[in-house]
Amino acid sequence: MRDKITAIIVFFVFIFVLTSGLFSDFADFLVWLVKLNMTQSNVSKAGEIFVKTATFTISYGAVGILFNALGWFNSNVMKIAYFIVSTLISFALCYVVMLLETYLLYIVIILSVLLVAVIIAIVLLYIKSKKNTKSKDKQNESEV
Repeated sequence: MRDKITAIIVFFVFIFVLTSGLFSDFADFLVWLVKLNMTQSNVSKAGEIFVKTATFTISYGAVGILFNALGWFNSNVMKIAYFIVSTLISFALCYVVMLLETYLLYIVIILSVLLVAVIIAIVLLYIKSKKNTKSKDKQNESEV
């Protein structure tokens, strides 16, 4: 008899969830997630390998450390948290890698110009310090 009452209560809760809009919000989120994944611009194979490896490392590491500290390692809650965190990190890394690949030429040019500027500054500072030490040496010789 207790099982029948439990089944009836579960049935009414299920009907409530379906009619209250909670399920539609969850379904809308899943549809948005699939659309986002399908409309995401392409990333090169090397970028895709990087994204997958970095996503696994970051999300499993963070979720694993957190749930190991809580004592819930390999629980169902950890699996759900890992799915959510890895999905968000994957989207973020894909976007960053896509931007890097799109503007790679500009990034390389800017970094090259900065590298040349730093090298020129170092050479000029070295030459200036050499001149200062030579002038101090001449001044010391003239004093003696």
